[in-house]
Amino acid sequence: MATLNNQSSELKLLYVKYKQVLLAVGVLFVSLILILQFLIPQIDDWNIQRQQLALQEKKIAVMNNNISYLNSINKTRAARDFKTAITALPPQKDYEGILSSISNSAASSSIQLNDYSFSVGDIATLSATQPKSSVGEIKINITFKGSVPDTKKFVDSIYSSFPMATISNVIVGETSGSLQIAFLYSALPKVVLEVDQPLNGLNLKEAKTLTEISSWNSNTEFNNQSDQSTSSNPNPFGSFLSPQASSSSQLGL
Repeated sequence: MATLNNQSSELKLLYVKYKQVLLAVGVLFVSLILILQFLIPQIDDWNIQRQQLALQEKKIAVMNNNISYLNSINKTRAARDFKTAITALPPQKDYEGILSSISNSAASSSIQLNDYSFSVGDIATLSATQPKSSVGEIKINITFKGSVPDTKKFVDSIYSSFPMATISNVIVGETSGSLQIAFLYSALPKVVLEVDQPLNGLNLKEAKTLTEISSWNSNTEFNNQSDQSTSSNPNPFGSFLSPQASSSSQLGL
């Protein structure tokens, strides 16, 4: 019993002696718990808000740059370039442009058209105006009268006219021939503008292509160097549609 009293007295003395230290340790421990539970999450929230603020500032900078870019665009030139693009590759079947291209090319090359037939598909459904693939085509089979040099001019004129076209199944004789023209069209892509995405103009290659396309309608005369051209729509028939072609030769037969 005496031993227990002695131990209790010693504990009391130790408590009195180290009371201030124990209180300080307790306060420090509670403070640490508060820091862990409240202060650190607040710091995390602050970091998140700072990141969101930086993202918003970036979006605002992009929007300001886009506004500056749009204000710097020559609207007349942009409208002209857009018209050139959709005339060269129309968003739907351009029968008027097709007939105009054939008629003007025939007149400029002294070709006499005998007959031609369209292959247009189902004109009563949506497929009449929108191709199932990215690029659709309207095929026309043509028979004509004309010399080999005139046929060469006709082919080159088609290639340098609107709408864009490819030519195949060419059969050329001394005074007549036939071929198939596939006029191309493509639905306009759906454009979704994002406020945080920068607007970009045409790159050098695209601008060069557009400039070249713009010159097609004004350059319907045959160019003897066309087979060496870097055109995106080259004439593949220059190698065999030559003035020296034999009158007895029937290409494709």
